Amino acid sequence: MARYAARRTVITALVAVATVLSSGTVARAAPSPAEIEKQIDAAWVKLEPLAEKHNATRLDLQAKRQKAQVLAKKIAPLQLQIDLAMAKVGSTRQSSTRAVTSRRSTRC
Repeated sequence: MARYAARRTVITALVAVATVLSSGTVARAAPSPAEIEKQIDAAWVKLEPLAEKHNATRLDLQAKRQKAQVLAKKIAPLQLQIDLAMAKVGSTRQSSTRAVTSRRSTRC
């Protein structure tokens, strides 16, 4: 019996070692500071153009908003003139409609 137990222990140990070696898991050491710096530099090279484009877009948006405010100030008096003219046309139209209606009623 002892012989079989020893064999079984050896076989079990060999199977365990084979399983660990064949699993493909490789232990890695933590990256060195130089490797981390290299990764950061690579990421920065990719992200820097995006950051610059974002900043340019924000500046462009700010300029366009200012331009829109200037145009809105210029439009305000013109819009007032349009509103007054439309009101005048509307009141003139109502007057002419009343005159036509009153003439028709007097004919009947």
